[in-house]
Amino acid sequence: MFSEYYLAYLKKEECYFFSAALKSLEHVALARTLEKDKSLWEFFVSEENEDTFIKFLKYFQKQKIVIDFEKCENRLLDPETEV
Repeated sequence: MFSEYYLAYLKKEECYFFSAALKSLEHVALARTLEKDKSLWEFFVSEENEDTFIKFLKYFQKQKIVIDFEKCENRLLDPETEV
């Protein structure tokens, strides 16, 4: 079984704070920068933690740290994708 997959644009100046806050919620999501220049992050989220993760993103969206986010197809399922 593969993780749920999300993309989010973050406010560049707040990326470190956002990352630290996410890490404080142990094992909710694996986060990494996908496109540094655009402040685009990708998240791999277990199905059982998806509700917690969405609440987390919506909270930070209200704080204007998460600019936008969306659930996408997991890019790792595509055999053509380079990791």
